[in-house]
Amino acid sequence: RFGPCLDDKGFDNSAPNLRSGYFSMSPTSFGQPAIRVFGTYSVDDYHYWGYEPLNKRYFRQQDDGDTRDGKAPSYVPLIDKLTGEQVSADNVVYLFVPHSFADHWQEEDQVYHIDPVGTGKAYLFRDGIVVPAYWRRFAVDQPLELTNLNGVPLSLKPGRTFYEVLSEDSFESNQGSDWFFQFTP
Repeated sequence: RFGPCLDDKGFDNSAPNLRSGYFSMSPTSFGQPAIRVFGTYSVDDYHYWGYEPLNKRYFRQQDDGDTRDGKAPSYVPLIDKLTGEQVSADNVVYLFVPHSFADHWQEEDQVYHIDPVGTGKAYLFRDGIVVPAYWRRFAVDQPLELTNLNGVPLSLKPGRTFYEVLSEDSFESNQGSDWFFQFTP
């Protein structure tokens, strides 16, 4: 029912000209083990993705309280209220994207403008491994493309992809198969 509304307003409702994406059931032949992927945005907002080899997917665990005053992180499964199932993904991608503030008041309120056009650092997690990557997107009406560090396009596993967006100043580290991402404004 939305199509006729666009037609009435004189907007183009034709399919956009998107370049093809890259998908493959076969994981890349290189990468490091990645069983848990932790993301921390603040003392109130943290989570991790745990890889389950039996299901060949990452499952999301979400914060269950703050970490103020030295409290340890506490996690519970993140449940999709529509399906009643734990949120999961075949691919988890961490993107390092420029963040900016348009004015002083937005900075105080932490209102970020995120502009994923251009290129930047990324990490692709799939099939229990991590592949360091770059993202690129040269037009706002085009999808993101991931490449390895040599510029060769990377294949996503067919299925659900979850993108985590960090600022360019954020940092990552790992301890064995545990990976850690810390948002830095």
